Amino acid sequence: MPSSLSKQRAEVIIRQIRDRQIVVLGDVMLDEFIWGDVSRISPEAPVPVVEIKRESTHPGGAANVMANLLALGAQACVIGVPDPQWDQNVKALIVLKSGASVSEAELIEHCRTDIASYKKPKLWAFVTALPRLASGALDRDAVDEAFGGGGYPSRGVPRS
Repeated sequence: MPSSLSKQRAEVIIRQIRDRQIVVLGDVMLDEFIWGDVSRISPEAPVPVVEIKRESTHPGGAANVMANLLALGAQACVIGVPDPQWDQNVKALIVLKSGASVSEAELIEHCRTDIASYKKPKLWAFVTALPRLASGALDRDAVDEAFGGGGYPSRGVPRS
């Protein structure tokens, strides 16, 4: 059985992740939840009938990983870009640490061996920095504009 993470070790890890720039590869999803009470089972089929109290959405898949990294102070970004066949595709924006190097071919090879085909980014961009707001937060609209994101076809309208 693995040992538990001590409070001191967790604090060290959290301090070390701040200001790191991390690439998150994978499916970007929006998890939608319906909260309510089940008062009966439908007589037509074995399906619960839910009295909806509220609905919520949360980042899922790679978006959830990215949200957790951002909460810890890392720099991470994935965007959806319009695609004529699939409506949208994932584009990985890569900001390398000073002195670090990796090629697109190396990233593709890593993905080929470690990630399911349907989850692999089809587009890659090595960038020097990601646009930020005065607060230091990622400027998502500027990221979309600068790197070809947006369109968000599943919602029927561009994000505003």
